[in-house]
Amino acid sequence: MFFDEHFHWMATAFDAAVPIPVGTDPGKLEDTTTTVIVMMALEAAFSSGAEKGAAPPIVFARIRINLRVVPYAGDYVLETPYRTYTFKGLVAGQRLFYRDDSGIAPAPEGFGEPRFGPIGPSLWRADSPGGVELPPLPLAGRSDAGDAGGTQPVTGSPLGKNFVRLTGPHGFVWFQDQLSETGRFKTGPIPSEINLTRASKYDAPVDVRLDVFAKGTPALPPRLRGEAQAPRKQPRMTCDPVPPRVNAITGQLSVPTGVDGTLLSNHAPLGVSYYPQSISGGTTLPAALTGGADAGLASAVPVISTVVVTKADYSNVTKTLTVAAATANLNSPATFRQPGVAGKVSKRTFTVSL
Repeated sequence: MFFDEHFHWMATAFDAAVPIPVGTDPGKLEDTTTTVIVMMALEAAFSSGAEKGAAPPIVFARIRINLRVVPYAGDYVLETPYRTYTFKGLVAGQRLFYRDDSGIAPAPEGFGEPRFGPIGPSLWRADSPGGVELPPLPLAGRSDAGDAGGTQPVTGSPLGKNFVRLTGPHGFVWFQDQLSETGRFKTGPIPSEINLTRASKYDAPVDVRLDVFAKGTPALPPRLRGEAQAPRKQPRMTCDPVPPRVNAITGQLSVPTGVDGTLLSNHAPLGVSYYPQSISGGTTLPAALTGGADAGLASAVPVISTVVVTKADYSNVTKTLTVAAATANLNSPATFRQPGVAGKVSKRTFTVSL
């Protein structure tokens, strides 16, 4: 069961009674103070807001400001560790509620959208604002970013602003460098993204093989606070000439058991492409090929026949289109079809060169 909201990481600056420099009636609390909440988070939820997975899951980055009562009419500027926002022409006595979201899209495509949002990298607990990183907090056997019930200085702002500041007319300034932070550190390596992109077959009487192409990104080793970041490492990838195993419940792919995969090569130390590598398919070829990485990830692509069109000539005199194509599927040559263009070609011929 999942609730309607989950937070991978969150830092909040909060003040329930921010002084207003010039109150119209000092005897009234609402004329002398206002409430400000600024939340920065990487959040998970469901697209409908319902619980228990009733809608597609979403993951998004969010910065939100909630100024309960705008003290003075005019323009306001909010500085955060990630972005600066300007709010023009606010009306005194009204509420400012603003959200900057990225990633409100269904899975799996939407899961990558937060990378382009306002959050990143996560702020880290420090001995002073922008100071030395402190180790994670051990809570219930986990490594947590901070204590949600308290506040602490942070560091890690890409702008060098490890604080939140709101300024407005008549000298109104709210500044906060003590944030409430929560989140759990991943202590294992972050797997690299690896995907097979093509598996084409060459099927000749005495030569049966697969040509494979894949892409991958270097893996990022784990780092806890206070530790130096280890260099990225190009992952190893193997290919198996058999279809993948599929989890009947989740649909997740995994590499087959009892099969020795062929190691793919990568020519650049931190390149993203795994170049074509010949893989023996034995006497028969599978319908799909499985790729596995050293982090345990798996991907699969169908095995296809490569067809190359070598000529496409049209005669305006005879109204004939002649197409020549080649294939590497020699044991059982493919049947080629060229439907032509309705209303444009009255006669069609199709030749095959193997």
